[in-house]
Amino acid sequence: MVASLITVTAYCLIIMGLMVMLESFMGRKLGRLVLFSTNSGGIVDIYTASHITHGFLLYLLFVNWFSFPWVVLFSIMTECAWEVFENTPYTIRRYRKTVSVDYNGDTIINSISDVIAMLLGLAIASLIPVWGVATFIVGLELFALYKVRDNLTLNILMLIYPFECVKRWQLQK
Repeated sequence: MVASLITVTAYCLIIMGLMVMLESFMGRKLGRLVLFSTNSGGIVDIYTASHITHGFLLYLLFVNWFSFPWVVLFSIMTECAWEVFENTPYTIRRYRKTVSVDYNGDTIINSISDVIAMLLGLAIASLIPVWGVATFIVGLELFALYKVRDNLTLNILMLIYPFECVKRWQLQK
C-alpha cells in the first residue's frame, strides 16, 4: 500500500510537471502569486468553485472502479488534460464567444491552483455521502450563478453551443 501511494504520488507530480511544461510551451505566463483575482490570473477566482466540483464529479466517476490512490491519479490526469486543453487557442476562442469576451487563458499558477482545488473537491467527496456531494455541487453552482451569472453548468453549455440569449442574460448586471 505504501509503495503504491508513493508511486501514485510520483506519477501525480510528473503529470502536473508535464502540464506546467506544456502550458509554458504554449506561451502561458507564470502569473503573480496573488491570492484573489478576477480573471484566471491568481490563485483563487470565482471559477475555483467549478474545479472543486470537478473533484466531486471525478471522484464519483472513478471511485467504484479504483482504489483511492488511483482515483487521485486518474483525476489529476483528467484535470491536467483539461487545463492544457482549456488554454489552447481553440478553447480560448470558444470562451470568447461566451460572456468571457476578454478571456486570455489561465496563468500557470492559476492552472496549478485549479488542480489543487480539484483535489480539495476529491478529498471532500471521499469524506461525505453522495447526497452531501450533490448538495455541495448545487450550492457551488448557485453561488457562482449569483455572484457572476456563470458556473460550470453554463460554462459547459456555452462552450458546446454559445446561446446568444444566455450570453445577453449573463451580461446583464
